[in-house]
Amino acid sequence: MITGMTSDYNGEEIYFGFNKGAFARNPQKPFVEMPPEIAHQPISLWNVALEFHTARIYKVLFGRLYILFIPLVGLFVLFILISGFLIWFKSRKKKLGKGFYE
Repeated sequence: MITGMTSDYNGEEIYFGFNKGAFARNPQKPFVEMPPEIAHQPISLWNVALEFHTARIYKVLFGRLYILFIPLVGLFVLFILISGFLIWFKSRKKKLGKGFYE
């Protein structure tokens, strides 16, 4: 199953798939070879990255509540961004106010 395709600077087409990872269309010019230490692992690095991305890897820690991990982290990051903006805005307002009215 192919999920993406690109061509490099030499015009060689490179495909990305869930099962094989990245591979070149031309077998004589292969894409980066998989290191032998991880070539025969039960799960590919692509699938490990997908498990982290979807937060399913946290199912071991949180059980069935792992599904709440991503929304809670998202709300936490949003709170940090908004509070940081408000603190920045207030300090900027004070600096502009002193210089403007003096």
